[in-house]
Amino acid sequence: MQHLEEVDFHGWDPFDALNSKVFNATPLTHNAFARLAWTQLLKRSPINFRKILGITPTANVVTLALVTEIYRRDRQLARATETVSRLLSLATDQQGGASAWGYPFAWQAKAFYVPKDAPNVIATAYAVRELVNWQGQLQGRAETAIVSAAHYVATALARISPHGQRFLAYVANSDAMVHNANLWGAFVLSAGWKIAGNEHWRQMAADAVQYTLKAQREDGSWVYGEAAHHQFTDGFHTGYVLEALHRLGHADPSLNSKAQMARGFDFYLHQLFAPDGTARYYANNSYPVDGNCAAQFIITLDAMGKMQNHLPVARLVLERIIETLWLEKHGKFAYQKSKWVLNKIDYPRWTQIWLALALKIVANAQGPAEPIMSFQQSISAP
Repeated sequence: MQHLEEVDFHGWDPFDALNSKVFNATPLTHNAFARLAWTQLLKRSPINFRKILGITPTANVVTLALVTEIYRRDRQLARATETVSRLLSLATDQQGGASAWGYPFAWQAKAFYVPKDAPNVIATAYAVRELVNWQGQLQGRAETAIVSAAHYVATALARISPHGQRFLAYVANSDAMVHNANLWGAFVLSAGWKIAGNEHWRQMAADAVQYTLKAQREDGSWVYGEAAHHQFTDGFHTGYVLEALHRLGHADPSLNSKAQMARGFDFYLHQLFAPDGTARYYANNSYPVDGNCAAQFIITLDAMGKMQNHLPVARLVLERIIETLWLEKHGKFAYQKSKWVLNKIDYPRWTQIWLALALKIVANAQGPAEPIMSFQQSISAP
């Protein structure tokens, strides 16, 4: 956290390549394939060319949401109030009185392009995820923002599949179906329903939850999404799905999905961690080792109320990620480790803030100091 505070929570991002002044001065900026290739080139490079390419560090709404959570957990109320106010100020107004959150850079995915600051469901959901803890405070600003975000999700992101089922899209200009995005959109609608009492939002959230529950595979897993290039199962998105399902069931008991969550969590534990406790990126491949996979496991355990029973596992997972990615000399975590290369680029939104929150959760957890054992021994211990 000290490093993040020193830079005022600004930094580069794995997906900020399209903020490049050099790239944007060329005709390639108008070509989708060139934008995607440029984004992937900088994302995958272990050498950070951003400064010479004219990319300025930015503050991201997800970083600020998780920073606020850390301050709140640490009972640093003044700092938490400052960062949540800053978070609120980053919402962008949309048509019809709605507002939501986006990223401070444009980004090109295979399925869609998103302009700078255009809202997306993940940034919006993480803002709302924190704002639900501020209801009754801030002179009603949190409630107003939550309802406005729910209005945005309901009007801009609602989709009907070819099979006639309703789900929630990632961004307004795409129909791509992504399961964690669908559920986080449902979470925003559910949070808005609890304040405004809009039953249409509640039903939309229920439809979205059912969509993803029906897509759960026999082994308990979910693929990332429905597009041909989304047919993979990875660690941190599995954690997102489980966390979102739990939060939805907590907000609205009619959305309870305990049986499906139990199957999903069993798959998570047994298929997405190596025997030594390393959080696997993919179910069928441990590489790259990514701090987000380890951090989200801790956050998922905490959200689902499983931390006390799985504290030795949580500590083991953190131990492995610290051994692999912690840069002692710099006081921060590296981005990723492939089989052959350690990418040391500092990404606050993708790496540092997630692991800072995970470390805070485990540090605050109550339980005996268990010896380090194998991951399988840890999860089978009574």
